[in-house]
Amino acid sequence: MIRLHYWFTRSGRAEQIRLLLAELGLEWTEVDTEWGTDAWRALAPDPLTFGAQPALVYDGFALTQSGVILSYLARRHGIAPASLEDQCRADAFVWSAEDLRMNAFRATSGPEATARTAKFLGEEWPTRWLALLDHHLAANGTGFLVGGALTHADVAWWDALDQVLAKVPGAVIPPGTRVAAFRSALHHRERLAAYLASERRPPAE
Repeated sequence: MIRLHYWFTRSGRAEQIRLLLAELGLEWTEVDTEWGTDAWRALAPDPLTFGAQPALVYDGFALTQSGVILSYLARRHGIAPASLEDQCRADAFVWSAEDLRMNAFRATSGPEATARTAKFLGEEWPTRWLALLDHHLAANGTGFLVGGALTHADVAWWDALDQVLAKVPGAVIPPGTRVAAFRSALHHRERLAAYLASERRPPAE
C-alpha cells in the first residue's frame, strides 16, 4: 500500500512524486491534512518529526524529501540507471530541478516580484536553465537526461518546467528546441498523459 502525505491538495513538491507513481503504474492514496494540527500529528509518518512534507509511506516504510522519494521509487521499480555513477547523475538532475523550482518561486514572490520575475525571464530562464538543459539533452543524445530510457531525473525536470510555465507569467519554451521536444515526449507517454488528463491531477499552487 502506498500513501502520499501532503498538507494541501495542490501540485507543489508532491506533483513530481505523483507523476512518477503514475508512470510506474502504481496505485496510491493521498492524505491531505493541514500542517501542525492534531489531525496532522495523528496521521504523520515517523520521519515527519522535522515537519517535512511530502512524505511517502510504502508498505510501512516512510520517507520524506521529494528528491529522495523519487530516487527510492526509481530504484525499487527498476527505472534508475544501472551504474552507481549514472544513478548519482540522475539524482543530481533531480536536485537541480528543485533549484529551478525554488528560483521560480522566489522570482514571483514578495513585494519586488515584478522586478525579480523580469530578471528571471530575461537572464536566468533562457541562459541558466533552458540553455543548460538543452546542453545536457544534446550531450546524452537519447532524448533523456541520463542513459537511453526514462529515469526519475526526467520526471523531475518535466515537472519543474511545467510548474515554471504555470506559475511564472511570460515563461515559454521556444518551439523546435530539444527542451520542447523533451517536454512533449514525456507529456505524451501513455501513463503520464492519462494522469495529466485525469481529474485526479491537482491544480497548480
